[in-house]
Amino acid sequence: IATLVGLKNGTIKSEQSKMNYNGKKYPFDAWNGDLSLEQAFKSSCVWYFRQIIDKVGRNRMQEELNEISYGNCDISEWNGNNTNPMPDLNGFWLDSSLKISPLEQVNILYTIFEGESNYSDSDIKILKNVMLVKNSNFSKIYGKTGTGLDNQAWFVGFKEENNKKYYFAVYLDDKNKKYKSGDIKGQNAKEIALDILETVK
Repeated sequence: IATLVGLKNGTIKSEQSKMNYNGKKYPFDAWNGDLSLEQAFKSSCVWYFRQIIDKVGRNRMQEELNEISYGNCDISEWNGNNTNPMPDLNGFWLDSSLKISPLEQVNILYTIFEGESNYSDSDIKILKNVMLVKNSNFSKIYGKTGTGLDNQAWFVGFKEENNKKYYFAVYLDDKNKKYKSGDIKGQNAKEIALDILETVK
């Protein structure tokens, strides 16, 4: 959603739109440098999307989330809840006030990619381009991973095959604390989703 809102409001223009690196040492090497939208999306670079959201502004962001009914639409913790010691790696969408269920995520994807939102075809095409994770002769898979701080992870997206789309959301939550902290990542959810999607015809 940050990608679409940024494009709609002119904060970013294309897959190659860059945000300037501030010189801090971030926990992932891929975040330590100027990044394009495509690079930031694929590496889940929080500071990049924090810049987009701050430039869009709180009032505009609230309107956009309300318009598409994104989860509970709650951005009351605009700056996040300080789960990360670096301020630009926090935000209302990161283990904070904004909540969304897997089913709601699927519905949001359907609304966007079936042309039922207020976003332009050109902006949706840019989002789709950066979401591509697998391209074969017969199908394409688009998606986005996410990793929470307490062994929560997800992969949401859709498979496109024979002019049909299959929307999905895989959510992992180690509620019973069977694994060490940090063992469950978005990549795990992605691998599960890809295995399942191999059987969808």
